Amino acid sequence: MTNEHLSPQVPSQTRPSRLSPAGRLGRVRFLAYNMVVSLAVMTVLFIVGFVGALVFGDQAETAQLLTGLVTLLVMIPALVISVIFLIKRCHDFDASGWWCIPGVIGALIPLVNLIVFLVYALIPGTDGDNRFGPATPPNTVLHWVLAILFPLVFVVGVLAAIAIPAYQDYTSRAMMGEAFTSVGDAKTAVVEFANRNGRYPSAADIAALDMDVIAGAQYVASVEVMPDNGEIVVTMQPAPATNVAVAGQRVSFCPPRLSDLGPSPAVFTWRCSSTVDSKYLPRSCDAGKIRECP
Repeated sequence: MTNEHLSPQVPSQTRPSRLSPAGRLGRVRFLAYNMVVSLAVMTVLFIVGFVGALVFGDQAETAQLLTGLVTLLVMIPALVISVIFLIKRCHDFDASGWWCIPGVIGALIPLVNLIVFLVYALIPGTDGDNRFGPATPPNTVLHWVLAILFPLVFVVGVLAAIAIPAYQDYTSRAMMGEAFTSVGDAKTAVVEFANRNGRYPSAADIAALDMDVIAGAQYVASVEVMPDNGEIVVTMQPAPATNVAVAGQRVSFCPPRLSDLGPSPAVFTWRCSSTVDSKYLPRSCDAGKIRECP
């Protein structure tokens, strides 16, 4: 039995979960929520990179594999969440969720993704309720702060993605430069021995050579003179003392055959080869693998 004096009850509209593709998402909250996801991803990757460097510092390949695996595991759910936010943003201006497809494609392209997010963030939502549900609640101060920070952090992230690899390449080349300066004493000792004895030093002779090869070296782990052929091999320090790109890599300096030289004192032309990528080496040095000395 109903009471005719009571006001009729209106069914309440429950708002979908933030991680549900149903419902709507306003412009400010769209940027704010993506900012939260970005901060979470950056925090996880920073922690993984830091822990990986500490635990696997001397195992560069293991550290890279771990970082790549965790990055994949983190980026997949982050991308799914971003797609959900795009769908809800389309709903806010009364468009089907299929309109998020251009946003998903654009989000995968560096530099374009920022423009895509800003375009979706600038399209005004419909006033009041639409076919996808009620309008989003009023934004709080926190929503506005996160929304303003998102484009700034995004731009900084893009610039860092460009600048950090360039800086790492620069520092790696500088580290490899020490490999070439640290062989001066060893080259002099080998040349003097060969000019004096008409042969390259044997294993017994090497111990008596006068050379202080790694005094003060920061990135070079060892400089070795190979017996009988005069080859000098420089080995770089492992990570984290050096960048992953050059950690533990070797550079070989091969002297010419003594039979190819003129009368003593002969002019020596050293041939360089290395396991390091060519972009970290002088053009005169062969990259990719150590060449066998004659």
